[in-house]
Amino acid sequence: MKPSFAPCILAVLSAAIMTAPTDAGVTVAAPEITASTWLNSPPQAIAALHGKVALVEFWTFGCYNCRNVEPHVKEWNRKYADRGLVVIGVHTPETAYERDIENVSPLRP
Repeated sequence: MKPSFAPCILAVLSAAIMTAPTDAGVTVAAPEITASTWLNSPPQAIAALHGKVALVEFWTFGCYNCRNVEPHVKEWNRKYADRGLVVIGVHTPETAYERDIENVSPLRP
């Protein structure tokens, strides 16, 4: 039996440091990222992202619209990673096929 696939974090792209303005108006801390499975990066922690610009994208590999967005997110990463953009993709499977970790694992390095 293949393992069931709970939503996992897919840190799609790399991270770099960027200092956020101290008056950015953020008054509520982001919740910690909790995931049992990370596909192509070590686990990330909110504390490690402090002062960076983080894009969290919720996606599933079987979603047509998600596939349409992917090239744009990759381009943003290409253009802005060196200026501090961090992209974290959260795979949120909708179907049994998408929940099967073996169907997502080819994305592992």
